[in-house]
Amino acid sequence: MTALTCLDDSSPARVEKLIGEQIVLRAIKARPPGSTLIADLAGAQAPITVKVRACRREGDEFVIEGRLVNLSREQRLQLAALLTGRDPG
Repeated sequence: MTALTCLDDSSPARVEKLIGEQIVLRAIKARPPGSTLIADLAGAQAPITVKVRACRREGDEFVIEGRLVNLSREQRLQLAALLTGRDPG
């Protein structure tokens, strides 16, 4: 899983899944549906923006489902490479 930092409050989160534009995160802080989460992904050139679709508690964490917003092709390839452990170059 790839770590990221939410820019509004510096709370940590992890990317669990990326399928097309759909993304699943695990975080220590809940995010309401409809909100926008902006996060800095380690190794990425620019922050990613996620429109939150659903958020539910699982144990001590929250599972956040959403879709990526305004992601360029280059950012999408870089994010996919970081998640699979490949060199984005």
